[in-house]
Amino acid sequence: MFDITEKGALDQVKADLDILEKHCSDNICRVIVGNKLDLEEERQVSAEEAQALADQTNSAYVESSAKDGMNVSRAFTAVI
Repeated sequence: MFDITEKGALDQVKADLDILEKHCSDNICRVIVGNKLDLEEERQVSAEEAQALADQTNSAYVESSAKDGMNVSRAFTAVI
């Protein structure tokens, strides 16, 4: 999960995915969640940029807002 309003937030996601790749089996389910969708006007990480990372790492991508509950269940559904 990363904050879409934080420039550079995907760098930490990339680091976390590198750790997963080194220490987990290849068949784990990975979902990248861009959070704070309710703050769209403050966005600094584009959906396209995050989706490209998801595509490169064979991960699902969901944008959500924990504050208002938007797409939270979608993120969990992506895991199952």
